[in-house]
Parts: sequence; structure tokens; C-alpha cells
Amino acid sequence: MARLGLLTGTGMAAAFDITAMGGQWQATQTVSSTPFGEVPLTVLESSEGRKDSMVLLRRHHGPDGCSTPPHAIEHRANIFALDAAGCDAVLATYSVGTMADWLPPGEVGLVGDLLDFTGRVWTFHDEDAVHTDVGDLFSSALRTSLRQKIPEFNHPKDCILAMMPGPHYETPAQIRALVTLGADVVGMTVSGEALLLAELARPFVALALSSNHAAGMDPRGEEVGIDHHEIDDQAERMAVVVRNAASVLLDHLQSQA
Repeated sequence: MARLGLLTGTGMAAAFDITAMGGQWQATQTVSSTPFGEVPLTVLESSEGRKDSMVLLRRHHGPDGCSTPPHAIEHRANIFALDAAGCDAVLATYSVGTMADWLPPGEVGLVGDLLDFTGRVWTFHDEDAVHTDVGDLFSSALRTSLRQKIPEFNHPKDCILAMMPGPHYETPAQIRALVTLGADVVGMTVSGEALLLAELARPFVALALSSNHAAGMDPRGEEVGIDHHEIDDQAERMAVVVRNAASVLLDHLQSQA
């Protein structure tokens, strides 16, 4: 039996509502108790006799329905919970600002590599020196599977994602510097999740949801700001691609089981 972890932002979690998925899945709410805090999970199981399943985790979960800002997320709790739930691999979605003309707002790209400028350390190994290989941080096998089955991922290349701490958007000067260093998109939450999953040897694939032009990169002019409502609208339109990616990965995992 294959089990896929789904790690999403608050908006994209709606992509896996059982109504949006055509009623072919049953949802069970549960809470995972971890050494780093409690994590609410939604277990999605087929109502049509399929043996595979999915575990949905909303990364910004907080008490009393509050949304935890990116710099305050306890990634160790979230990743520990997905690992404890027996996920064979994890699919994550990231709303990103784009600096690449080949990935305009509304497009979905695959993340191939990472630049991290937060200065933050995320590890399960605070008591002992463990050095994890991150040469294939974003699983090349899973990315290949998605490119072969989903036309939306046929871009000139995979994205290099620059990680920034948030919760504010970046300045135009910061974006220009990131472009000089080779970044294609910019986001606020990927590093902790990717590095912790690497420590647990869980295959990981990340989708870059191009939701807006990064600061100063809008073709309408550098003075055009970032509208959070436009970002939410883009996320809703990209939900179909994300659901298709989950289906392809489940089939891939089932074939490898």
C-alpha cells in the first residue's frame, strides 16, 4: 500500500477537499502528538477500494483557527508527524514570487534546487553531528515521473528556489540580488521541510505555484506592488494541477511498492 504526504499552504489545502476531488475519497481528522507539538492531520482514503492513501497537513495550522506565520512554523513537528504517519513520499506546494519569464503567474513549476538565505538551522540532530547528503534534495525520480505524465511541467528547466525568512515580501534590491545568484522563484517555507525530510530519507517533491511577480519584476513597472488577493486567486486556478500531481505520484509509489 502506498501513502503520500501532502504538505500545503492554507489556500491550497482546499484542493484536497473531498468535494473538489469528486467524492472518491473519505476524510478522517486526527491529531499527531510529536515531541515538538501536536499536529492536525487529515487522512484521505479511497472510497472505491484503492489501497493507497494520502495524509494532508496544512503547514500554517495554529490554535483556535489562527494561521501561523512562516517564520514561526515548527517544521520539526510537521515533518515528524508525516513520517510517523508512514508517508512513503511527500508532495509539497509553495506559493512563490517569480523572477523567470518562463514561469509567469498562474504556472506551476517543479523545484529542482535551493538557495537559503535565512540563516536558520533545521535538524533533528541537535545532540550529535549528523551530516545529511542533500544532493538530491528534491527527488529527481519523482520529478521525472511528473514531467512524463503532466504537460504543465514541461518548462525549460526546474526552478531554483530562493528561501527568504518572511513574513514580509522581499525588497526589489533583494530580488535583483537573488536573480544575480541564479534564483528563479522566491518563497518563505521550503528549507525546513526539505532538509528535515532529507534527514529522514523521505523522497520529496516540491511544486512552485507561481502566484505573483516578485518585487520589482512586474512587467507593468517596478512600482507595481504585490496584491495578496491576486495571489489567492492564482492558487485556486492551480489546484487542478496539484491534484493531478498527487494522483501521478500515488500511482508511481504504488508501482514501486
